[in-house]
Amino acid sequence: MQPAANQVYMFDDVQFGAAPLSVNDFEANQSKIVLYPVPATDFLNIQTIFNLKNVTIYDVIGAKHTATISNNTIDVSNLPSGVYFASFEVENHEIITKKFIK
Repeated sequence: MQPAANQVYMFDDVQFGAAPLSVNDFEANQSKIVLYPVPATDFLNIQTIFNLKNVTIYDVIGAKHTATISNNTIDVSNLPSGVYFASFEVENHEIITKKFIK
């Protein structure tokens, strides 16, 4: 027997995961990574209290660009001008994403 196309299913008392991430926690961690200069030219400097493990750069259409961190600096000279998002993995496996302009 197949369900009807307009059939609605309702669930009660569904719980997922642990406590929700509060806005205050999110904003607090966002301010702990500062990128400069903006707009960037060849290098993007990173000021942070975190031990950065990895960085991934995405453009506004979601294309992934390779990047490495060296001495709290990212070489962005190979990127064309535009708006980008740098996603940083910090020591507790948390991902913090910051927007920058090249």
